[in-house]
Amino acid sequence: MLGRLSKWLRVFGYDTAYAKENSRPGIILQSLRESRILITRDHNLSRKRAWKLVLIQSNKVEEQLRQVINETRINPSPDRLFRDARSATAKLRR
Repeated sequence: MLGRLSKWLRVFGYDTAYAKENSRPGIILQSLRESRILITRDHNLSRKRAWKLVLIQSNKVEEQLRQVINETRINPSPDRLFRDARSATAKLRR
């Protein structure tokens, strides 16, 4: 499972969708429809066609983050931190 990685990507301000294991066909379709990068540890799922796919190698979240950053070229800069959380808070205050 990649729940901790998903949480860290959200902290860095990236729009992250986390799917349960039993929704494999839906994951592929969502990746294609929304141009989402599919991040998985599932070797069988990695053989499917997705918009872009990263097959995670490590069990350690720090190494997972490093791999995602290297393979996708995202830039987790400090000004992106908690970006989604800030916008959600702003919506709640209105």
